[in-house]
Amino acid sequence: MISSFVSQNWVTVIIFFIIALITLLHYLYEDRFIKFVSIINSREYFIDYIDKKKGFISFFNVILFLIQLGIYSLLIYKIKINFEIFNNKVTSFFYILLVLFLFFIGRYLIGRMLSSVFNLQGKQNVLSFIKFTYFSKISIFILPFIIFIYYYPYYNNLLIMINIGIVIIMFVFFYLKILLQNQKMIFSNLFYFILYLCTLEIIPLVYLYKTIF
Repeated sequence: MISSFVSQNWVTVIIFFIIALITLLHYLYEDRFIKFVSIINSREYFIDYIDKKKGFISFFNVILFLIQLGIYSLLIYKIKINFEIFNNKVTSFFYILLVLFLFFIGRYLIGRMLSSVFNLQGKQNVLSFIKFTYFSKISIFILPFIIFIYYYPYYNNLLIMINIGIVIIMFVFFYLKILLQNQKMIFSNLFYFILYLCTLEIIPLVYLYKTIF
């Protein structure tokens, strides 16, 4: 089925805002940004910027958070309107944005509390930083696909599904990469990791799916 061309001015504004944030990061943190975009084949970024005490709270990562929040919200919004789950309105987009924001912040705070109970704050900070970095990389990688499905006038459901498939494959790839890179830390704290997986990965994702879809 050929869908109509989405031409809302607010979508264009949000996409330009995201691109402006990416440009700002490159301008203010050129060396760090270059290392960030190379994380698939290099660990230099993690070696230089992981801080077990501070975690990943920094201006650079706050901007990255806004970027991935905007991109994932645009993707979910497009999926929902394409399959007629949502009305094509800006309020629907900001509803998704709010839910994702609360999801990410809530999961981060629960992770902090859980790690405090087991006295594993340093390891939790490392794991959170790595996961956040990979997810930010995925969001920037799929931005061209997001722009394509919004502005290409003859896209169809198949292209949407291909885009979803790419995202899922990248998520699985990076999750496996995280497991392999941190297997010593994970297996030495296996009970905590299982609890972490259930509390901060599986249950929140099920809740997120039910809330948005």
